Amino acid sequence: KVRGLDRSVVERRVKEIADRLEISHLLRRRPATLSGGEAQRVALARALAVEPKLLLLDEPLSAVDPNVRWELRGYLRSINEEFGVTVLHVTHDFVEAISLADRVAVMDKGTVMQIGEAEEVFYKPVNEFVARFTRSQNVFKGTARARSPGLSEVRVGSLSFIACGDYEGEVILTFRPESVIVSKARLQLPGYNEFLGRVRGWVDEGAILCVDIDVEGTPLKAYVTKVSFREMRLRKGDEVYAYVSASQLHVIKQP
Repeated sequence: KVRGLDRSVVERRVKEIADRLEISHLLRRRPATLSGGEAQRVALARALAVEPKLLLLDEPLSAVDPNVRWELRGYLRSINEEFGVTVLHVTHDFVEAISLADRVAVMDKGTVMQIGEAEEVFYKPVNEFVARFTRSQNVFKGTARARSPGLSEVRVGSLSFIACGDYEGEVILTFRPESVIVSKARLQLPGYNEFLGRVRGWVDEGAILCVDIDVEGTPLKAYVTKVSFREMRLRKGDEVYAYVSASQLHVIKQP
C-alpha cells in the first residue's frame, strides 16, 4: 500500500508469500495472539513481500525459546535458498552462525577482524580476539621453533605441542574442544599429541559436555558426548589421556 501498488497486486503477493512460507493460516489472526515463532515468520514474510535485494536480520532468534530457535534456523536457511535473497544476519550465537552462514565476518568495535567461510573463521582464526570470540576455548601463548620441515614444536608452559607448519618465536596456539579426544585408556594415535591429566570438572551443554582437564597446570577443554561420558564414568579427579592431532592445531604468529 505504501508503494502505491494496486490492491489486486498486494493481495496476490501476500497470498504467494504466505503460501510459500506456510503461514496462510495466520493471515486472519491478530498480532497479539501470535507466538514468538509465529511473529518471527510473519515479520520475515512482510520483509520478503517487497522483494528486497538484501535482507538484514539483527539477532532474529534471540527472543524465542530454544525449540522455536532450532525450527527457525532451518526456516531461515530455506528462505535463503528458495528466494535467492542475500541475508546479512547479525548474531552472537556460535551455533547459529556456523549452521546458517556461507560466509562469516567477526567484528570488534566496528572493525572487521576476519571474514571468510565459517569453517575457516572458526578453525583458523587470524588473531587471539577472533579465537576467543568464536569459543576456541583452548587459546594459549607459547614459543615456537622449527623441528623438521613442515613441523614445529610449540611450548606452552611445561607442555610441548607438535604442530603442522614452520614457525619461530612468540605465537598463539589455538584448537577447538571438539578436536580433543578423551580416553581413560592410553591409545595408539600416530600424529596426535598425547597428554596425561586430571578431570577438574565439566559444563553440561545439552548433547555434549565440555570437560576441563588439568595437564601440568595447563587447562585443556574437550567436548565429550553424554554417551561417552557415561561409558567412561568420568568423575572429578579421574586421570585421563587427552589427544589432539597436529593438523588440528592452529598457530598464529605474533606481530
